[in-house]
Amino acid sequence: NTTATSTLLDKVTVTWSECDGATHYRVYRADSYEGDATALTGWIAGTSFDDTTAVAGESYFYSVAAAIDANGTRPSATGIAVEGIRAEPVRLDTVEISGASSISASSRTTYTATAKWTDGTEAMVSPTWSIPDGAGYASVDSSGVVTANTVASNGRFVLAATYTDDGITVTGTKTVTVSAVAPASPTGLTLVEATTDGISLSWKASRGAARYNIYRSTAGAAATAIGSSEGTAYTDATARPGVAYTYSVSAVNGGGEGAANLPSAHLASH
Repeated sequence: NTTATSTLLDKVTVTWSECDGATHYRVYRADSYEGDATALTGWIAGTSFDDTTAVAGESYFYSVAAAIDANGTRPSATGIAVEGIRAEPVRLDTVEISGASSISASSRTTYTATAKWTDGTEAMVSPTWSIPDGAGYASVDSSGVVTANTVASNGRFVLAATYTDDGITVTGTKTVTVSAVAPASPTGLTLVEATTDGISLSWKASRGAARYNIYRSTAGAAATAIGSSEGTAYTDATARPGVAYTYSVSAVNGGGEGAANLPSAHLASH
């Protein structure tokens, strides 16, 4: 009756029962149950052997033959092979980040990290958080709370969670998309001047805007778009002399067009 261990980190211990009339034994090892067996020992006394050459995590098949003396006289056939494994030490394997894959600009989102070990156990951990790529789109604090920046177009960043256990450091990453949100209405729409060149307007910047659309209407008519500007000023060179116009401005980015601001007071044309 032969047995082999599977839980020891430094070896596989093979043990067997004494055979009547035998004083010495030889231990064999194969890589598979029906594979060719190689002798690991000479003819040894006792009923156990420690195989310290086994590779951790590999399965081996051990069998034992018996003889009546140390010279191997009258050896028996080997017994039935039994499986033995040198156990691998449990170590940190992966870190996985949980949380949304897409967030809105200017939002705050909490992420968590789960560490997994080679024996299948897992636990939520408190890692070191960072953004190694795309830091212009967001920031992260020590608790895993991500604050998305106000952006004019959609973008991506890489969120990283680094955790160390028993001298082993593992970093998990997650790619997150920041979706631009249509900017708020600009404020402070003002008539700068009305000249023979047109009516000049200005307004305050709307955060996250990529450009602005300018709308114009006359009394009793719906507003129509007359142009756009990447800055905070625009001159309406198509205004006709003697006509009063009402203007409004909206802000636009990758998230769409925000609502136009309240129409300005009627502005006399040039």
